[in-house]
Amino acid sequence: MQGHFAFEALEALGPVVGFTAWCSAEISAKAYASGNPLPWLRKRIADALSKIGGVEFIAVLEEEWSSAKGTYRLHLHGILGIDGSKRRLLAKVRKALRRAMGSWNGEARKHQIRFSHDLDCGWASYCTKRTWLALPGIRRLFASAPMHSSFRLSFDGPVMTMTNGVRELAKELHQEARRAVQEARKRPIAVELPQTTPEAAAPVSESLDAPARATRFRSRPTKMPMTPLPIPIVTIVGTPIITISEIWKASIGNSLPTTSRSSWPMPARAPRPVLAVQVMPIATGDRLPADARSRGPPGSSWSRHA
Repeated sequence: MQGHFAFEALEALGPVVGFTAWCSAEISAKAYASGNPLPWLRKRIADALSKIGGVEFIAVLEEEWSSAKGTYRLHLHGILGIDGSKRRLLAKVRKALRRAMGSWNGEARKHQIRFSHDLDCGWASYCTKRTWLALPGIRRLFASAPMHSSFRLSFDGPVMTMTNGVRELAKELHQEARRAVQEARKRPIAVELPQTTPEAAAPVSESLDAPARATRFRSRPTKMPMTPLPIPIVTIVGTPIITISEIWKASIGNSLPTTSRSSWPMPARAPRPVLAVQVMPIATGDRLPADARSRGPPGSSWSRHA
């Protein structure tokens, strides 16, 4: 929200141009060594732009891990209060930013400072897309994250800055918007209901015998008046309800034998036969009679001696 009102304030002052500026390895190391990179870079940028007459600006600091060099690289996204149609002014601003951020060498030099034209609120959202990582609660949440995690900032301090003139105007715009919202909440909400108009009467023909006008659409039938239909009155006469058990008892239930457990008739059961077994004890020294001995198979020694 702060970045949005800062963009609105800077745009209210005049034409604006977006920019992206990368720091050199030397300037990045010095910014990290200062302990608070953004205020240190802001002072360098303000001093460089003051030499060309002073420029109002907004800047947001971001860092990116370089696996090839094994270090972080700092860069800025922001908005400048200058006229982008003036090429000489753009060249002076580019030179001042390169002097403040540290000049790149070789072919990469032309990609160090880039300008964006025809800005809208989308550019302000793009510049502030990672500012939420600097909130105290978010810093504590990702304090134990890996060192190279994209959700952990390796430096302390703020991540967004702006010139004093932009800050004061942004505060005024924020207060105006806040008052407008509070007044809108106090006003009652008026809801306009749709007004119902009576249907236009159908044109009456001058002559009853005049033929109907030809049309290729089928005319709707005339609505007949609805009259209430007579409702017959039905009288229901109640009769006593007799259960099946009562009918059974009244007919044949009392004539059949019943048991003590249930009133339901049960058929008589035939007596079961009892098998009696008599056990005769035999003493150890008793000898069986000769007829009771087994003679064994024919031709055995037992049968020959017997």
